[in-house]
Amino acid sequence: MSSSIEELLADGEEVQVRTSPSIMDSSFVKSYVVASVLAIGIFVVSVLPIQLPFNSLYLNVLLVFPLGIVLKSEIERRFIKYFVTSQKVIERRGILSQTTESTMYENITDVKLSKDINERLFDVGDLKVNTAGHDGATIRLRGLKDPEQYKRTIENNINRAEGSPQPGQQNSFGNNDMGGSQDDLGGGLDNSDLGGIGDDDDFGL
Repeated sequence: MSSSIEELLADGEEVQVRTSPSIMDSSFVKSYVVASVLAIGIFVVSVLPIQLPFNSLYLNVLLVFPLGIVLKSEIERRFIKYFVTSQKVIERRGILSQTTESTMYENITDVKLSKDINERLFDVGDLKVNTAGHDGATIRLRGLKDPEQYKRTIENNINRAEGSPQPGQQNSFGNNDMGGSQDDLGGGLDNSDLGGIGDDDDFGL
């Protein structure tokens, strides 16, 4: 059974940012491109004046395959959730079977930002959050829209966890680090867009 994100929070801990991978994340873009090429190919074959060895109506059935690729990628994307709280970073993924990973700021050793060529065009990138310990655990927040803001927010929280908090200090999303919170739904897309992300109810079925 899925659980609300609030169950993972300690007393006084607040969610500063919540988001999911952007629709422009490279892994999802590749799926959409493959689906588009298949759909265009099927359409072209259906309109060409050539004799097919089978009924042309079967081509319409083949359109299910590119549609299935898009639906699979979109469902996967919508059920990947990232949370930046006042005490830790959380990654949750999965529909029926959910996997949740988190790390406290005092355990984070560094935060690395990476972008490929496609992601640079759309200001999308991945954050690799490395932690201390023998297991070398890593949380990867991929496909973030405007990833520099997330990186600065996490680094500000790390600095605050290592020292005394400064009253009135703001995170990169314009919130007060001492208690403000903000939702970044859909990786920078509106709820009406294909990449819109819902409330915490998305975790339920």
